[in-house]
This record gives sequence, C-alpha cells and structure tokens, in this order.
Amino acid sequence: MNFEIGSKVVYPSYGVVEICGVESKIISGHAMDFYDLCMVHSDIKLLVPISSSHKLLREVMSDDMADEIFQILEQPGALMHTVWARRQRIFQERISKFDLRALALILRDLWAMKAQRQLPMSEQYLYDKVLFMLTDEVSVAWDVSFDEVESKIIQTLMKGLMILPTCADVSAN
Repeated sequence: MNFEIGSKVVYPSYGVVEICGVESKIISGHAMDFYDLCMVHSDIKLLVPISSSHKLLREVMSDDMADEIFQILEQPGALMHTVWARRQRIFQERISKFDLRALALILRDLWAMKAQRQLPMSEQYLYDKVLFMLTDEVSVAWDVSFDEVESKIIQTLMKGLMILPTCADVSAN
C-alpha cells in the first residue's frame, strides 16, 4: 500500500499523521526510503520505512466505521468491578490490536466507570489518550473540527449513561 505525499493516515501508536515527504537514508550500508510523517496536532516528526508501511500505517476510518464507533459509544458501558491492574491489562490488550471498535469499547467502559467514581491516574490517562485518538481520527474522517467531534463523542457517551441501571434498579431485581 503506497500513500501519497500530503495524505493523512493513521499510525496507530500516535494517531493521525500527514505524509510530509519521502527521505532516503543509508542504514547499515543499505539505502532505505522512509515516509516523513508529521503529527497533525503536534510538532513531532516520525520516519517510517516505506517497505514496512503496510504493517505500520492504515488509512483513516471510513464514514461507516465512524457511525459504528458512535453506535458503540451510545450503549451503556460495562462497569468492571475488578482491581485496576487487571482492568489495565484488559484495556492494554484491546489497544494493542489497533482495532477502532476496541478503542470505542475502552472509552465507553471508562466513561461509565468515571461516572461512578474518580478514575485511578493510569485509567484517567488511558481515557484521555483513547478519547484523543478517536476524536482525532473521526475529525479527519468527517473533515470537521476536533472540538466539534469531541463534543459529539461526549454527548453520545452521556446518552449511554442515561440507560445505565442505578444501584436501586439492580438491588430491586
């Protein structure tokens, strides 16, 4: 999969990046070509070998995928009543798959937990990171502002909270 200079793609570990150019470098005596990547929301620049780009980069999500993400976010989150270290491991396993649906599930579940109590610092960091990653990609996919998408995500997550059972509902059953 070859990408054009100026196109926006996703480097799952970093989020949306723009292909700013192509550079050639000599590495261990071998000439290699790299995509020069510019982070969309920061000044960070990255080099990715063109020969490995099909494993490391992917196209920005489609409109259909964005709609699916919002359907997931609209559902009530799972309240995980396990120790934070176990939850963290579960979330990290989901993130490592670079699956957008998994990111939406993480965000939804952390949002539900956040509504019940303050998140531990590691989970708050994860919440902020996943919110940024999804907001960043949806804003590029829909070609709308980051703030507009973030607001829509929060509104959608709030819909899911409205259908969460309360403690009284659970104990009545």
